[in-house]
Amino acid sequence: MSPGGPDKINLTSYFTPENIIICKKDLKIDEIIWDLMKNLALTYGIGNVKQILNEYVRKNGGLTPVALNDAVLVQHFRLSTTDDIRIALAVIPEGVDYTFDEKQVKIHLLFLVISPKNRPDLFLRTLKTLRDLTGNKDMIDDVPKKADAKQIWQHLEQKDIEIPAYILAGDIMLVPRVVIKESNNLEDAIDLFVKTNRLSIPVIDKDGDLLGEVTIHELMRVCFPRYILWMDDITPVLNFEPFRNMLHNESNTWLDEIMTHDIAKIQEDEPAIRAGIEMTKLSVDHAYVLHDKKLVGIIPLQQFVFKALRE
Repeated sequence: MSPGGPDKINLTSYFTPENIIICKKDLKIDEIIWDLMKNLALTYGIGNVKQILNEYVRKNGGLTPVALNDAVLVQHFRLSTTDDIRIALAVIPEGVDYTFDEKQVKIHLLFLVISPKNRPDLFLRTLKTLRDLTGNKDMIDDVPKKADAKQIWQHLEQKDIEIPAYILAGDIMLVPRVVIKESNNLEDAIDLFVKTNRLSIPVIDKDGDLLGEVTIHELMRVCFPRYILWMDDITPVLNFEPFRNMLHNESNTWLDEIMTHDIAKIQEDEPAIRAGIEMTKLSVDHAYVLHDKKLVGIIPLQQFVFKALRE
């Protein structure tokens, strides 16, 4: 089954024109979210708004909207009082100030999404759809110009925006920030470990294809051959003799000699849940995401758990 398969849903089925607020006055982000929550409470009976917001702020230290870009925010709440996605939208023609990526921007669209607490997939699928929708600058420019909520809803309805049947690995992956080439040696790897404070680094070839990874643990295994690990008397190695040997040979040791190929990897168009399966099978804390053989992303275990259980 492919995304947008048998259980595909149109985004606009999750809200009506009555759930769209056009902000005519100067409001803060928190105030807009409060108004959107009251809107959904009146429409769908999601519960006591004040209690929901207070509990969220207590757990998170404040409201934590996700910036989809420098003009769009999404605030999400997981609730046990709903069995489906509920959406409210604030359109802010004049924009409201917000700090995004350490720069001041004007937010023009703020989506509030309520999702069932026990269905993380529903929110992730909705978030992916909102990200795709608002990635179109023309849409962001057009919506605030509409005269009223009904026109805005009809504008979105005409786009026939479908929510995918499931989330792909490419939808939740992060861009790999640190990589090393197969042509590098052990000296380069050690320098990179120290500089970046990483525990593992993917190894790619000249075309960007993933070959494997080097890890701090593998370096330690090179330093400490098996016979050393079996020694009860460590007197012969008290002066870090194994490390001296490694440092002596680091410029002549190639990554292929210490690289591991037993890694979790999936294709970007595979279901995201497979990343969790592969990490669990191999007892590792990250999975690499590929486009054919090319490394295009990484899904850390923390990222996967956050997406599945908290975002």
